[in-house]
Amino acid sequence: MALTCENLIAGWRACGTVGDVPLIVHSSLSRLGEVYGGAATVVQSLLAATPTLVVPAFRNAPMGAVSAYVEAMPSALLSSHPVVPVAAVGPDAAAIVRTQPLAFALGAGSPFDVLHSLGGQILLIGVDHTRNSFLHHCEALTPSLRLQKRTIGPELVVDDVAGDYGRFFPVVEREFEEAFGVEPRMVGGAECRLLPMRPFREFAVRRLTELLASA
Repeated sequence: MALTCENLIAGWRACGTVGDVPLIVHSSLSRLGEVYGGAATVVQSLLAATPTLVVPAFRNAPMGAVSAYVEAMPSALLSSHPVVPVAAVGPDAAAIVRTQPLAFALGAGSPFDVLHSLGGQILLIGVDHTRNSFLHHCEALTPSLRLQKRTIGPELVVDDVAGDYGRFFPVVEREFEEAFGVEPRMVGGAECRLLPMRPFREFAVRRLTELLASA
């Protein structure tokens, strides 16, 4: 049976969404199964669960249908990075997208930093932590992060956090979920996880610092 907006709202609430803080969503629409209205209905349901919705709008990876729909909304604001921007709608959108450094684009001073300061939440819909870009934010705050060169333009190359490729992020995911009692919830056909940013960043920065030091 196809999911309705009401079904999805109930699902996000069962995951533990808090209605007064921003929410960044990483998602796979296909994993939910059939949804009446597709991505538009998913976004409508998310905006009923949060005042401010944020999605990655990265240019260096295929953008999912939910992220693409949010970015195309007339009210959406886009952060300034030419390669890894985020799109946001809602009352905190302007503050979230206001600044984004070119180097270490997801680290200090980025939209992810603002989301953390606002006590935001992370919702993973049908995807695991390999798609959780907040972990790159956490690694950017460690003293011995892995580095890559990111090409911004024909004459500009900057430092940024390298990919994890399934090495340390799954360890952090498993240990955090065990320590904090994070329970995956099924919404339609999608396994979903909700993570509070403040304890997650504190935990992930500490564990990534330890893991990177021992690598």
